Amino acid sequence: MVMKPSWQTKGRTSSVPWTVATSDAPYSVVVPLWTTDGIPIAESEGRPINFGDLIPSSCVLHCLSEELFTLVSPTLNAWREVRELMVSEGGSWTSVRFENLPEGLSDRDEGSRSLEETPSVSGSSKAVGPEDSWTARSYLSKVVDSDGLDRYRRKYQIPEDVILRIPESDEVACSSRYGDVAFYEANFNAGIRFPMQPLMRELLDRLNLSPGQLAPNAWRTVVGSMVMWKVLSDGKDDLTIDELLFCYKPCQIPASPGFWSLNMRQRGLKLIVRTPSSNREWKDNYAFVCGDNWESLQCEKDDNFIPVRLEWGVPSSSALKRPKLNLDGHNRVLRALHHNEHHFKHFIRPELLALYSFGPEPSEAVLSLQEINQKRMATAKLNRKKLRKMMSQQEEAPLMMSQH
Repeated sequence: MVMKPSWQTKGRTSSVPWTVATSDAPYSVVVPLWTTDGIPIAESEGRPINFGDLIPSSCVLHCLSEELFTLVSPTLNAWREVRELMVSEGGSWTSVRFENLPEGLSDRDEGSRSLEETPSVSGSSKAVGPEDSWTARSYLSKVVDSDGLDRYRRKYQIPEDVILRIPESDEVACSSRYGDVAFYEANFNAGIRFPMQPLMRELLDRLNLSPGQLAPNAWRTVVGSMVMWKVLSDGKDDLTIDELLFCYKPCQIPASPGFWSLNMRQRGLKLIVRTPSSNREWKDNYAFVCGDNWESLQCEKDDNFIPVRLEWGVPSSSALKRPKLNLDGHNRVLRALHHNEHHFKHFIRPELLALYSFGPEPSEAVLSLQEINQKRMATAKLNRKKLRKMMSQQEEAPLMMSQH
């Protein structure tokens, strides 16, 4: 059955239909309460709606309505205050402060800070920037003495005139106190050498990133692709940013905010393969590089120079879009995809980096270390092969015994 109760709401009478299921009336009453301006609020002068004799005080619905009113009343009152404030100030109204909200509506815990007490990027209102969640903030560097810096310099042949600095005890990679740039050892392992190549700086500039924000595998992809372009053209062609970003899309690593990877945009469009599936324990191994004598090549002109970004940042949406290539660009990408070698280790060898001026001539110490690493990897590969063979034999033994 359908009934039409009426009640007074600030000088106007509202009459709306509501439905009662006769089989279970106390639990099946739906009362839509609407004001004449379309806002779903039932105003009852701060008191629960009086249904009169329609719903006896002993009815479950009557008790339920009072409890519901107690729960929603603070919200209704708060909205009424905000609405009246908007009307009185003609739409130009200030933000509602926590202190002005009725008790129970604020999410503030006792002792927590207000909006004005919370650090803000703009200084005028609360603005939580992406840098607040950057993973790099959780890692202090384990490079704590000059021996650690010397090892960097020897292993990666960092020029003596490039100044390396030990991070201070509370200094993190994404926030240098003196405007220096953090480099992870994993970046050098991936093929970065000083001075940095123009394409590297151009990529960082387009993506609004600092060198440390690109993950090691991203740098392997960049360096490997740069070398591949040289190999396939006898040193004549340079990889372009558009060609690289045509194949790869920059993506923030979900588990490590602030760090970015390069993911292939479509299946089969991967220039560099076999990069490590796991790069662990590298985020706490970094040092700061000072000055600017490591940024540019001697042959670069001032008007073409793109400096390295000092501050960590976030790419714009336009920078993430796939660029378009002309016919020559498409042909160079296709040529690379049809090359018979794509393993990253083939392209970041010190002697190959030096051949195409992407790094210094490897020293005897570097070549010796490379030989040691190659022997170690060959031994590990042989041991894995032996282990697989042993496990296979163990699985076959019970089968042979059961046949007898």
